[in-house]
Amino acid sequence: MASIPKTARILDIGCSGGAIGKALRERGFTALEAIEIDEETRERARPVYNRIEASIEPFLASVSSSKEARFDVLLLLDVIEHMAEPEAFLTTASQVLNPGGIILLSVPNITHWSVRLPMLFGCFNYTERGILDRTHLQFFTTRRVREIPAQVSSLALQVHQGSIAPAEFVLPQWISNSAWFEVVRRVRRFAAYAWPSMFAFQHLAVLHRTAEATTSSIQPK
Repeated sequence: MASIPKTARILDIGCSGGAIGKALRERGFTALEAIEIDEETRERARPVYNRIEASIEPFLASVSSSKEARFDVLLLLDVIEHMAEPEAFLTTASQVLNPGGIILLSVPNITHWSVRLPMLFGCFNYTERGILDRTHLQFFTTRRVREIPAQVSSLALQVHQGSIAPAEFVLPQWISNSAWFEVVRRVRRFAAYAWPSMFAFQHLAVLHRTAEATTSSIQPK
């Protein structure tokens, strides 16, 4: 977010309790709006955002009446894997994005070694969280992320890289703050960069809007 001006209009799609919004406000961003489908969660997050809705339709209505209602940045962080037709949603979402605006996207990597290795022994078990979260409806590979522009003609892939699992959040501080753990972390980051399909826990992408979005239905792969 370092290169994004503080005046940028940002739409946090699937904002949950508003943790990202709070972090952005701490960094000086103020033009924050959001979408959250769960009513109780939406009410908890309401104080963080200038506007929060249950779906994208009210934002589409605003854009249809005034192009000034468009956004400079859309956040789709760990969201589209929960959708039945993510490419169709990206097509719709791009309509509320300014030409030249960006979508910051993160999705879990289904070909991570932690999924591949158990599959060698016939195991593919859903979990409460993580890559095989039981609420995930879609799986993403390196190829699928890179081919999003082929499915959504109004978007171009500007950046694609991998991230590692945040082990420091589950380990004791005396481990995560140690010098040797920092060495391990750097090795993991290099591995995710060099071989993202195997070692990236998540795919991170920046999608750039290049043309006027259309309302045509896009079928997911």
